[in-house]
Amino acid sequence: IIDYAKERIHVAAKQLGRMLDLKRKEEELEKKSTLLGESQVLANLGSWEWQIADDTWVFSEQWKRIHGVTDDKMNTSRLFEIAHPEDAPYIEKAFCDAREEGKTYSIQHRIIRPDNGQTRYIHALGEVEYSRDTNRPVRVIGTAQDITEHKQAEEEAQRLLAEKETLLKEVHHRLKNNLAQVESLLSIQADSADSADVKSALNKAVSRVGSTRTLYEKLIVGESYEEVPMRAYLESLIDSLVKVFNERCGVTVERRIVDFALEPKKAVPVGIIINELLTNVFKYAFAGREEGHVSIDLEKTEKKVTLTITDDGVGSYKGVDANNTPGFGLSLVKMLAEQLGGTFTNENNNGTRSVLEFEI
Repeated sequence: IIDYAKERIHVAAKQLGRMLDLKRKEEELEKKSTLLGESQVLANLGSWEWQIADDTWVFSEQWKRIHGVTDDKMNTSRLFEIAHPEDAPYIEKAFCDAREEGKTYSIQHRIIRPDNGQTRYIHALGEVEYSRDTNRPVRVIGTAQDITEHKQAEEEAQRLLAEKETLLKEVHHRLKNNLAQVESLLSIQADSADSADVKSALNKAVSRVGSTRTLYEKLIVGESYEEVPMRAYLESLIDSLVKVFNERCGVTVERRIVDFALEPKKAVPVGIIINELLTNVFKYAFAGREEGHVSIDLEKTEKKVTLTITDDGVGSYKGVDANNTPGFGLSLVKMLAEQLGGTFTNENNNGTRSVLEFEI
């Protein structure tokens, strides 16, 4: 009797141990479930599961809160009723692609909550699970996150950016118009000047202002204020300089300009440098001659830009050490070259050859 009693006690103890172990597991599972629910609330993220065979759905409480659903009576038809009418075909296609092709999808779409009629933005993720035996889709699981606030903030940022672009365009327009007025006034003054030296100085000022105005025209037309297309900018600038200074039809200007973009703070100095160098070429290189040739080359490698202007004239600075000349034009060029972090060289040898190099 004692042995039988011991055996029964031992069996009962083992059963009690299993029951306690099962209880602990249930408590741990409940804690994990609670933690998962709290985490979903914090992340505004709900989870769901779709059993394809019988079209049954299981949703977390947070999923139902996000979608404004208060009951468990959900199926595929009702799910698409919640979707915004314009987005429903897009969502359906994502589901079909996931089911038929095994694609994991990540989409953004809108819903209309049935409890309050609000339109909300949802980021949905989904993944298909397949049967090992038949390799057919049996289940789809996924998450849904309410991203309405993020979407609204994104749209507000886009609106502010559009306002900034409009304001910046208006500033460029006004500045361009102001530069054009200054350019016109200087040009009128140059035409009425009696002194050749005064006329020359004013014409130089006209070309310098025109260089900056041309840049702003390119910025406005291109609607990009971060980069300047150099070929279009310099072609316009060279055309305006030829029109102002090159009165000899026999002087040809050859251009080989690589098409690339520079930020405005680098494009402006390059334009002014070309303005100064071409002005000097037109004024001095072909003195006493009816014909001549000017070549303008702008090249770009991965890290360096090289501008070369050559002519076959008598030498723009004949008899002067060009690298040490105190003339304002070349002094300005050297200063701008330093501003670009580059180098400038100028030499007279069967004409003039000027080279600007700087890194980008």
